[in-house]
Amino acid sequence: MTPPKLVLYADDDADDRYIMASMFEAHSDLELLTFSNGKELISFLDHVDREVICGIILDQNMPMMDGMETLLEIRKRQAFQSTPAIVYSTNEFTGSNRRPLNFNGRFIQKPNTFQQIKAVVDQISELFRQS
Repeated sequence: MTPPKLVLYADDDADDRYIMASMFEAHSDLELLTFSNGKELISFLDHVDREVICGIILDQNMPMMDGMETLLEIRKRQAFQSTPAIVYSTNEFTGSNRRPLNFNGRFIQKPNTFQQIKAVVDQISELFRQS
């Protein structure tokens, strides 16, 4: 049996990390690792093989290093320049938050209901499986 691919998720909100982890349980081929901020995620990346990671999800509004700053740091690492990445935010997708698109990233607005979260996680999982 093939070990699950890793999805990395940084979010300073413990409730959001718990909800996301719960939703990923339905995807047994993917394992979600959570981090409370972008710096923790970056530190992990510096000690892991790129081949085991299939995608990264970053909350936009984190202290110390927000999602966009974290994405920029990730893209500085040659091994992770093409790793699928999503900036996940409560803000709407407007001109000011289109920057992830310039760095091989995507933007997804955080949904409001569990049903919507499940649908978004299903879409994200499919995207990451294709990587």
